[in-house]
Amino acid sequence: MIIPGTLTISRPMSSEGQWIEVTIRDDGSRESITAKLTLEDFAMAVTGLGYRPCEMEIPEDPSRLGFLKERMQVSAPVPTGNRSDAAAAIIAATPEGWEPDLYFKSQGSFNGCGSNLVAHTCAYRWVKRGGK
Repeated sequence: MIIPGTLTISRPMSSEGQWIEVTIRDDGSRESITAKLTLEDFAMAVTGLGYRPCEMEIPEDPSRLGFLKERMQVSAPVPTGNRSDAAAAIIAATPEGWEPDLYFKSQGSFNGCGSNLVAHTCAYRWVKRGGK
């Protein structure tokens, strides 16, 4: 299967030193794999001496690679502005097969007042997609 992706090569620096990070991102699922190499190993790899050692960072759920990430808005009435009440209401309102984001990261996550309070967030699912 061939899927659209993005390759990024960066050179981060910190008090730990410098290194090269090569990141390949699956544009559909928005998941990525990152390889961290020393400057010397990267230079050897790009000049023809492949098979260099590196540290790999893989997605939390690598089974999502190659799938398409879909997003939908989920809203639910909640009795209070308490996050645990909101999470329970959102989970109940989320269709089966979708994973709700329970972080409630913005002021727009809640609107209304008193008994008319509504929580808003997004839910995600990963679906198979066609490929070449």
